[in-house]
Amino acid sequence: MGSGSPGSPPLPSCPAGLLTCDSHWNLSIAFRVSVQLVSIEQPRAEVCIPPPVYDLASPGITVLDLDLDLLSDEQAKMAPVRVFGTADFVNAARVMACLEEVGVEYEVVEVDYAAMEHKGAQHLARNPFGQIPAFQDGDTMLFESRAIAKYVLRKYSKSAQVDLLREGNPEEAAMVDVWTEVEAHTYLPAIAPIFYEYVVYPAEHGTTPNQEVVDESVERLRKVLDVYEAHLYKTKQLYLAGDYFSLADLNHVPYTFHLMRTPHASLFEAYPHVKAWWERVIARPSLQKLAPDMVIKA
Repeated sequence: MGSGSPGSPPLPSCPAGLLTCDSHWNLSIAFRVSVQLVSIEQPRAEVCIPPPVYDLASPGITVLDLDLDLLSDEQAKMAPVRVFGTADFVNAARVMACLEEVGVEYEVVEVDYAAMEHKGAQHLARNPFGQIPAFQDGDTMLFESRAIAKYVLRKYSKSAQVDLLREGNPEEAAMVDVWTEVEAHTYLPAIAPIFYEYVVYPAEHGTTPNQEVVDESVERLRKVLDVYEAHLYKTKQLYLAGDYFSLADLNHVPYTFHLMRTPHASLFEAYPHVKAWWERVIARPSLQKLAPDMVIKA
């Protein structure tokens, strides 16, 4: 803390969360605040003011020094959750999409991948494998984007009236799990090489796509999409697990979003039910909001 103007007497102490000041004003703030005031046109007085509103623009008041620290553990938990990694990382985008769906305020903390910050001690304390993202919610620190996604949905869905896990219905929850597993073990291995060849490697290394790898992956993806098309046609469902948007659909977003920015976006044209499904998914307000930040810049 600064000592204020030369020769000014020290301020008396005041209970945590209140304010000692030299003039009457109103304050409401979720921190312990100490303020040294000078240029006061009224006699000095000790005032401990409870909430509500604050106005620092009172005439005749100059704030020389302001020191903030957290008032309580309970108030600390009210701070935004933090995602370590930006939305142009596919797995960080998965987490942010869930946060957008449930309407939770969050802070994005950039991890400089080019500078190898993800392998530094600070990030390794968050994610011991040195990967992106990591996630913090109060005292809870998590890694692995699919686990984080489920945590977010389990903790915040009820208050947001969002139900992407369908855990209240065992049959529906099972279908969400089935298509979540399909995405992770069948869809992702087929689509990921196309993403890396067209998006990641050119951005990081300035390379051109390896056509042999691309052709093999496109053929593999076609076979997967054959199954998706047959499933959506047969069931007449709007989404993969049922007539409800779920985590199974959301998990497809990061890589499919980037596929649609490659010459192979036209793959979906041969699969009308898959194409309609994707258009419904990506049209969601949460994803429209996040999409500009997902673009990987060279």
